[in-house]
Amino acid sequence: LWAEAAAVLFAAAPDLVNELQIEELCSALLVFKANDCSAEEWRKVQILLSDLFAKSGRQEDAVAACRRALKVTEQAPAQASIYRRMGKLYENYNQLHALGYYQQAFERFAPDDPERLDLLKDRAWLYILRQEWSSAEADLALALTQAPTGAKEQRANIYDALASLYRHQQQYTQAIQVAQNALALREEIGDPARVADSFSNLGLIYNYMGEYRYAISTYAEAMKTYHAIGNRPKIAGLLLNIGMAHHLDGQLPAAVQAYNDGLAVCQTIGLPRTEIKAHSNLAEALAELDQTAAAQEHWQAGYNLAVQAGFDEEVRYFQELQSKIPALMVIVDPENSGPLPILPAARGDELAQAEDVIIDLLKREQRITPKLLIENLHI
Repeated sequence: LWAEAAAVLFAAAPDLVNELQIEELCSALLVFKANDCSAEEWRKVQILLSDLFAKSGRQEDAVAACRRALKVTEQAPAQASIYRRMGKLYENYNQLHALGYYQQAFERFAPDDPERLDLLKDRAWLYILRQEWSSAEADLALALTQAPTGAKEQRANIYDALASLYRHQQQYTQAIQVAQNALALREEIGDPARVADSFSNLGLIYNYMGEYRYAISTYAEAMKTYHAIGNRPKIAGLLLNIGMAHHLDGQLPAAVQAYNDGLAVCQTIGLPRTEIKAHSNLAEALAELDQTAAAQEHWQAGYNLAVQAGFDEEVRYFQELQSKIPALMVIVDPENSGPLPILPAARGDELAQAEDVIIDLLKREQRITPKLLIENLHI
């Protein structure tokens, strides 16, 4: 009855995910063995497991599930879909690996496969992140050319990526135009959440242009919908964007209010990275208002949270703030009353040594785990 069991889990998966029972669903799927079901059912089990592991931040396990799915997948389009998943999994860990998997997917998708458009869009976002503008533009131009007129959501997503590309290149007129194209398509579809996302994207472009009042009014349009649908993570992020627009416009009290409102949402639902950003923004704004004690309090709270969470990039940002804002320079480490510890940037020779250790581990162990890295690299 393995086939029936799999069918029940596939049907229940969306509800279980919405009810935050991801771990329970993973445990049930891990009971399945390759010889318990057909190759197609095994492939579907592994793909679902990969998606669930990705949601839980278990990148290694998600990649391993994709590789198990590949072993039983012979058709090129199905292989392409798995390679695309692997590319997305590697985006935040190894961009060159991600691009390699995206290329494997691109070579296997048929030219008229709808998922090929999503692949081109995904790869373009990665190129934007890497500041490889011409490659990003080529992928997005090809995606737009091949996207059917009726594929409104896909076209809107492609326009979003184009808007980001033009914004990064400071081509604001083009960025506004394609962002408005995305908004128009989403209004046609009638998806309120995605319409709100489009308003938020437009606000970001206005912010970069220095048109802060336009940015704030556009953010307000998005906020109405986020409140209506109760999307608190989006509300928290948008409040910080509104605060930043006020901040850059010199309206510091309004900025502090928006930052505080965003911080309160973060603390209610548990968004550590956004909470850290709220603290750093408040430290800057309050220091500019000569509210030294409050600025120091938020700096310390954000710094401590970044250290506890292991967000090294954010830790360094707080250290940069301390070095450039006189009001924050007097803060010392409460553990030893000395200066706060500075996390050194990795030197080239240290990275080379680490790579040698990892290569030796791979030869010996065949796979790398966090435990092995901790023990052998002393991190």
